[in-house]
Amino acid sequence: PAGIEGTGDANPATPEEQKKREDWYRDNWWKAPQYAHDWAKKGPTGESWRAADKPSADDPKVGASKKPCSDKEAAARDDWYRPVGDMWRACGEEPGFAKKAADLPCTKSDALNRDEWYRKNWWKAPEFLDDCKKNGAAGKKWPAGSEEAGKAGDADKEPASDEEKQNRDNWYRNAADNEWWKEPQYVEDWGQNGDDGAMWNADDRPNANRSGGKEHPCTPEEKDDREQWYKDNWWKTPQCMDDWKKNGTEGPLCGRDKPVTMDRQDPETIGD
Repeated sequence: PAGIEGTGDANPATPEEQKKREDWYRDNWWKAPQYAHDWAKKGPTGESWRAADKPSADDPKVGASKKPCSDKEAAARDDWYRPVGDMWRACGEEPGFAKKAADLPCTKSDALNRDEWYRKNWWKAPEFLDDCKKNGAAGKKWPAGSEEAGKAGDADKEPASDEEKQNRDNWYRNAADNEWWKEPQYVEDWGQNGDDGAMWNADDRPNANRSGGKEHPCTPEEKDDREQWYKDNWWKTPQCMDDWKKNGTEGPLCGRDKPVTMDRQDPETIGD
């Protein structure tokens, strides 16, 4: 919390802990997002992720061309960056729900963007929204600094920053109700049932929660807009989030021996 709140100067770690962290940062600098994105966009020609050390990676005049890491280290980093999981990293909803991401993966850039979204948006799940609506500022889940703390109801012990809590509160008060059909349970209804769904295609949240999409449908134009959004965001469903949580970028490999090639990328994102 002290680090998250920016009060590290007033609440410093012990010298031993600081030394431990410095050693970790020195050895693992390449795990930062900017280096992962260099790997995703440029692959084996990336200059920063393959550099021997952080100063070389950050210097455009040096990089991996002049100071590369060893082949063994490059292979280990490549292995760490490569996303795994049967659902969330697929190139589209059909192979995703069919758990065929190993054969039809999305681009590396898309996988990293999805991974980042999962890490930042766990608090949009229904249980955290309900906690905010029922308990407000006294909630024990939605104000937490991590999903684990939120599920445990430990927001008092591990709170998010004031700025982050305000951001969430604004979303709960505004976007959540205006875009209720984007919540996981409705995306899931679309993913599992399509046109036969009775929630995602309703005209409002109360009718959706009563599975009344057939009796109280939204307009055809609104339905088209929602369906297009689902096609672009199907990977935000609970099943895909669970797949990401179980596998992430470090779980058992699913087809890792099959590198992403142009013919196996999502055609809408080729060129990322």
